[in-house]
Amino acid sequence: MRAVDKDIAHFKPYRKRVLAQSVVSAATTSGAVAGAVPIPFPDAAILGPIEITQINALARVYGIPKNEASRKLCLGRLLRRDMGRSKEMG
Repeated sequence: MRAVDKDIAHFKPYRKRVLAQSVVSAATTSGAVAGAVPIPFPDAAILGPIEITQINALARVYGIPKNEASRKLCLGRLLRRDMGRSKEMG
């Protein structure tokens, strides 16, 4: 393997990781701000779109296609997570 190919192979995962970290940081900051604002309706109405935007951005960074299989996988994980929370609370 040529040195240039080796450098590119190392650079791409590093760049993706940095981009993914910035996406997660932005979503975390947005979620914290949304959660800190005292509003009379559930935060889920605000946090849901933030989570969906984060998932779409991460999919774009890692090149995950927007097809039915990936959509089902993401929605299934979100629903399982939310159902687990509601069982703990209720």
